[in-house]
Amino acid sequence: MEHAEIFMTLSAYQDRFTAKRGDRTVSLPIFPGLEASRVFGSHYAALKASASVLAAGFPVIVADLSPKGWNERFQQKEALPLTRAAKNLHADAIKQNGDLDAWRIEKLKWKWPLDPAVASETRQWLRGLKAGEGAREALSDPAIAHAALSAWHLSGLDGSLKSQVENTVIRASLIANYSSAFQRQPTAADILASGPDMDAAARAAQDGLAVHEAARAEVGQVVAVLNSTVDFVAVVGDMSRDAAFAMISEAA
Repeated sequence: MEHAEIFMTLSAYQDRFTAKRGDRTVSLPIFPGLEASRVFGSHYAALKASASVLAAGFPVIVADLSPKGWNERFQQKEALPLTRAAKNLHADAIKQNGDLDAWRIEKLKWKWPLDPAVASETRQWLRGLKAGEGAREALSDPAIAHAALSAWHLSGLDGSLKSQVENTVIRASLIANYSSAFQRQPTAADILASGPDMDAAARAAQDGLAVHEAARAEVGQVVAVLNSTVDFVAVVGDMSRDAAFAMISEAA
């Protein structure tokens, strides 16, 4: 009978789990920060723990099994904790991504009048600038950024800049939201100080945007984990990626 070390190896490292079967080798990365995540922590920890148990128990479980026997046992039993955790993590990611998208859409709503003719002239002006100059203008001025976003395909700006240009508008929107929450107070140096403290509002806006970007980066890590988990299940169970994804999606 073919033994475990011949047809497949499962290994656990500090930063990843690996599976090698024939000419197929995959890694399931470990992101320590995800375990502390308010959104993903519990289900990511469950996924990591189940992968660890699988790797540790594999040599003993498979000792008396053929490759086909292992495949059947993996699909019927051994994969279940991993696929269940992955399914839950996937659901978390879909919800969080939707919430973040909704937040961006709301904050991208322009709070000031926009003359379509002026916006068109602004985009024409951007198209006439060198690429670097146009990017600097759109990233530094929210009115220019909004004009570009209102018809992005006519802005002449590189597609890779779109998210950053959106952030320019979002930052301005947040500053407007926060301006009423931060008021200047009279001091010995400025005894007539009053009205919105725009510097404080700008700092709060930058902090809010940083939190949002960190959350988006976290979703990106989870997507990497989920894609790798599909690959991992496919190799360990000797199946296609589609079949592995179906196992995760249908996990009980």
